[in-house]
Amino acid sequence: MPFLFQRKVGTKHEVMSDTTVVNMLKRHCVELAEQHPGFLATSFTPHDFRRLLATEPVNSGLPIHI
Repeated sequence: MPFLFQRKVGTKHEVMSDTTVVNMLKRHCVELAEQHPGFLATSFTPHDFRRLLATEPVNSGLPIHI
């Protein structure tokens, strides 16, 4: 599957909804904030990760269509 956020449910891989991913990221930021208070005011979206994970390979010379 060409999806960044997916999970295995039974024997199938299913795409995670944007809401699920955002809620998971919020939960993890709250947990991280216990040790690193800067994460308390931080928020991430699925698009942030898509952009980060696509930018690095392209900047390293990988053709964008790959």
